Amino acid sequence: MVSPIAKRNIAQIIPIGLIWFIFSLVYSLLERGLLGKLNYYPATGNPYNFSKTFFITAAVALIIGLLVGTIEVLNFYKVFRQKSFIQKIGLKTLLYLGITILFLFLTSLINNALELKTTLLDERVWTNIWAFFSNYAFWGVEVYIAAIIGVSLFTRK
Repeated sequence: MVSPIAKRNIAQIIPIGLIWFIFSLVYSLLERGLLGKLNYYPATGNPYNFSKTFFITAAVALIIGLLVGTIEVLNFYKVFRQKSFIQKIGLKTLLYLGITILFLFLTSLINNALELKTTLLDERVWTNIWAFFSNYAFWGVEVYIAAIIGVSLFTRK
């Protein structure tokens, strides 16, 4: 039997995961619309395959969203309860910045390895990841994810 506290926590975590999932679908569709029939990203030259990218981005976003929700509901509430609003915003921003970079790194790593049909340790995969992280495209995606975090944090009751 699930306790009322566990039910409440689950009810607060799931919407955050779903928001990440929905935003990832929107992003993938926007990306497809902008890239059209291209099979590479023009800014970096990295390979692009809509169906693989769509699935991987959605799956990783749901997992990361649930992770962010779990951290927010189970840990950050207790850690930041006594902090001022400014301290909460600053510290959470730094922590979530790290999480979003991890999200983008994992998504890029998996996408590139699958698209190049090679292992995660292949030099071409790492060259493509560097091309993404050192490009404006990375910062554009980072801003989009910051919006997701902002929206998802306001779902808490």
